[in-house]
Amino acid sequence: MAGRHTYAPTEPYGTAHQFSEDDDGKPVVTDDGERIGTVTAVADGAATLEAGETLSDSIREGFGVERGATSTIRKEQISTVTDEEVRLKRL
Repeated sequence: MAGRHTYAPTEPYGTAHQFSEDDDGKPVVTDDGERIGTVTAVADGAATLEAGETLSDSIREGFGVERGATSTIRKEQISTVTDEEVRLKRL
């Protein structure tokens, strides 16, 4: 389906990136650069995403999170983590 984003929320966060307090507050974006939320907490190397209130339906459905809800960012979802953002990959 055109425009549909699919991410892999199937495994808990692992060793791909060990989140730290430095990642708290970073924007979380799709591979296309669309902002989907913010890292709002970091504990034990894992990060919590708070999804934005303005998520498109395709992002919301593909990512499996409701607007304004929180979820754990999973290792399978991460493409890159930079000083500026957490970028998720499209599968």
